[in-house]
Amino acid sequence: MQKRETARALTIDEQVLTEADRVYRIFDTYRKMLLDPYQHVFLTSYKKMTSDYESWLRGILDTWELDISQELFQTLLEENRRLKPTREDVHSHIRKGEPGDYQDKLQPETIDILNEKFAPILAAFKAAWD
Repeated sequence: MQKRETARALTIDEQVLTEADRVYRIFDTYRKMLLDPYQHVFLTSYKKMTSDYESWLRGILDTWELDISQELFQTLLEENRRLKPTREDVHSHIRKGEPGDYQDKLQPETIDILNEKFAPILAAFKAAWD
């Protein structure tokens, strides 16, 4: 509750910058535990999942050689369409669901700071992805 109250007292930019070090450490741990030791990690993007769910799902199924019925595949596609929000609800766990939405919410200076800070992490994941 104390963290929530602190967050509410900050602007979104202040909150994002406050959390940046913690989030960086999490992704750096992912990098060390997943990318460094393993050659065949399936990497994808939030953008791919939200903008082309069918292709994203096929990628997972193909990579891991998972065979599901066409009926289950269609059910998963329909469920994705049903859950995808049509407008943003700040109280919902699934928000607007659009990649790049941060550009509408954060100041350009904040984005620049985050891009610089996260550059090594983004480069590591992009290199593994390519």
